[in-house]
Amino acid sequence: MRHYLLAKNNNMKIKQVQQNAERSERQAILQSMKIDIDKRFSWDSQTWVQDEEYELDLIEKDVDFNLKDDLAYIGLIMKNYTSSIPDTEDQRMLEAELSRTKKMYTYKINYLTIRSHLLNIEQKKKTELPRLEKMYTDEINLLKYTPPEPLHFRKRTKAGYIRKMTIKANQWHDQKIIERKKVLEKEKEEAKIRILKEEEDLIKGVIQFLKIDERYIALIKAGVMLLPSDSRLAAIFPKSQWLTFNRSNKVNRHEAMHQHARKLLMKHNLFTGKTKDKTGILPGSRKGCLCIMYIKEGHMKDQNGATFRPVFGASGVRPYGEKHHLQALQIESNSYISMGVPDPSEIADISYEKTVESLSKRVDIMQRLGIKAPSMQSRLYFLQTPEYRANKKINEIQPDMADHLLAQAKKNKIGMLESWGPSNCAEPAIMTAIYQMYSRPADIYLSVPFEGVLSHDKLLLKYTCTRCALSEPAFMSPQGSIPGQRLTDMRLQRGKSPVVSHHLLSAGLIYNAEYTNHPYQDKHDAIERTVIRNQGHGFGHVKRGHDQVAVETTKMLMIRQIVQEIIDDVLDRNDVLI
Repeated sequence: MRHYLLAKNNNMKIKQVQQNAERSERQAILQSMKIDIDKRFSWDSQTWVQDEEYELDLIEKDVDFNLKDDLAYIGLIMKNYTSSIPDTEDQRMLEAELSRTKKMYTYKINYLTIRSHLLNIEQKKKTELPRLEKMYTDEINLLKYTPPEPLHFRKRTKAGYIRKMTIKANQWHDQKIIERKKVLEKEKEEAKIRILKEEEDLIKGVIQFLKIDERYIALIKAGVMLLPSDSRLAAIFPKSQWLTFNRSNKVNRHEAMHQHARKLLMKHNLFTGKTKDKTGILPGSRKGCLCIMYIKEGHMKDQNGATFRPVFGASGVRPYGEKHHLQALQIESNSYISMGVPDPSEIADISYEKTVESLSKRVDIMQRLGIKAPSMQSRLYFLQTPEYRANKKINEIQPDMADHLLAQAKKNKIGMLESWGPSNCAEPAIMTAIYQMYSRPADIYLSVPFEGVLSHDKLLLKYTCTRCALSEPAFMSPQGSIPGQRLTDMRLQRGKSPVVSHHLLSAGLIYNAEYTNHPYQDKHDAIERTVIRNQGHGFGHVKRGHDQVAVETTKMLMIRQIVQEIIDDVLDRNDVLI
């Protein structure tokens, strides 16, 4: 027993030394960051406490938003930035990443501070008024059950006079009780007005500081962290909303995640329109889908299992309000940059090959400099931009358009996967949230897409659009028969051709494309070519522990398609000559 206690005490000392060392390291990073109080949210008299100790305490207590990882990552980037070989492009990328990470770290600190203020006001409403109520009720009860002070009369005083004075004394006592009740009601009303005014002023300050509409305040109170307002509408849910699966309960995990996504959207009113009991907080003018995607952390085979963290995103919404929005082109540009991929508008050549080259070069530099690279999902989404830009060029042909640009556009045109731009979906909003709020790249584990409005007070599961289908690892889709939904897994399998295999394209994406208005109807060629060329350059999701195989098969398919294009081009020319 004595040895056990000594070992336990020794372990506690080692743990304490380690914690102190980690705290000192974090403090050193904070000192080198030089906290700018002007960029911190200020409210009431608590502003002055937002120093290093304040932030260190927030970091130590944080279990929801990866502040410890963020600070360690900032420290790494600062170290690489100061010790990097003087190279203009390297320095520029490190400086941009350092600026981005500091901005996001500051945003998280401000968010936690703002939430603390909002919850304090909520607590005041719950405690201040009941406190006043109890204080005055106790005093009134004391008056009620305490008889009036006894009156003293001379022996010769007449009985009638005594009765008269006693009645007056009792009346005066009752009047004191009535007066105290009036004071109570007045002070309660004043406290209520004061607290509500304080809350109103706080909310005004928050929406001005964060540049959001008031409708989103409820999400902040609930611990849902919104993406900053210069990008798409997306948010990460707190730890209390995570799911955990291990060997014993993982069998039905996809259905459990599907049902959990429904509950989250309904609980937080994340939809458009009204129902009998609820009003959605999203603007009524929006059109598009709502998505809940899950990030996986850990392994289900471990004793503690793996956690699956939900992230929300919406399409068709200007960032957080009509009063606070950027120009559409700026939002488009931010959508890509904020996912860690290049801005496609800066790539003059719209060919697929140049787009791949630009992406690969950027990722190589990021990895060399210690900058977190974009997830595979973000890369696959970015690689759809040549197709979209090519179709856009052809639809907007200008008389002075250079022949080589028109030729590139026609060569790259493969049929529209979707008519809207790749950054307009809910998925890139979510990928932005993940890249911005996590210190490491992370693909989603599962996507659960819904229609943006309710039908008979219920959310409708929807088909994910073709753009998202070709970049997501897995997603749920509706199905007419019981149980009403179906899992489509786009990860590569061992021993099978990449995603272009008959199994995934036919049994997965195109399993019921013959149904009217199915989103993948008549898109088989576009889907196949997109996936083939992505796989040909090594871009695709692979199941954990499974190797990407059938590279030769992919090359053969690419060669076959190129030959077919040449034949089609020759036939087209012959038709023109005829």
